[in-house]
Amino acid sequence: MIALTVLIIDSSRIADRDRLAASLSSSCQARLERIIAPERRRQFILGRWLMAQAAGCRQDQIIEARDYPAYADEPDWHASISHSGPYVAVVFSQSARVGLDIEFPARQRDWSALAERAFTKDEAAWIAAAISPEQRRERFQRIWTLREAAFKAGLRELATGEPAAFDPASEQAIGELHWRNLRHGSCHLSLACRQPFSATIVEIPGPANKS
Repeated sequence: MIALTVLIIDSSRIADRDRLAASLSSSCQARLERIIAPERRRQFILGRWLMAQAAGCRQDQIIEARDYPAYADEPDWHASISHSGPYVAVVFSQSARVGLDIEFPARQRDWSALAERAFTKDEAAWIAAAISPEQRRERFQRIWTLREAAFKAGLRELATGEPAAFDPASEQAIGELHWRNLRHGSCHLSLACRQPFSATIVEIPGPANKS
């Protein structure tokens, strides 16, 4: 079993992002230049900074690969970035590809109707059977984050269609998909991998300001 640590940061508390951007690799800086929205730029910069923190490497060793950022000198290392609301999070592994997805509470929506379009019949029925709007949202986000994490782990075929990837009776992923659903405050976090794993969450304060 592999042991994973999710690093998470509240991006609203980080002011000195220009210094972090200056330490990005040339490929990351090139991509950052194409991002206009301030919030998205903040998420991008802090995601790459967290990747470096998780691996214990320099920021300029993070490069933009075809589908996701990678470690320039370590092709077997993997990281998954997710962001929602003010939070940015990263999980890192030296051996296995792991997917991470986080969801910060959204405004109330018709979760049952969304589930009918996005999930299997059993999953949608489980969400519709919730006793309150809050519980419907909790159940929807549990399955949604599982699927997103599985996609990022390269396990799309295990998380979509039939048979279902999630068993409402046990509230667990099924088949070859190893999955954990965690909470950090009001955030849902899901991790997915082909290998069994344990997981912990560590919230970090961000980079130290330089005088």
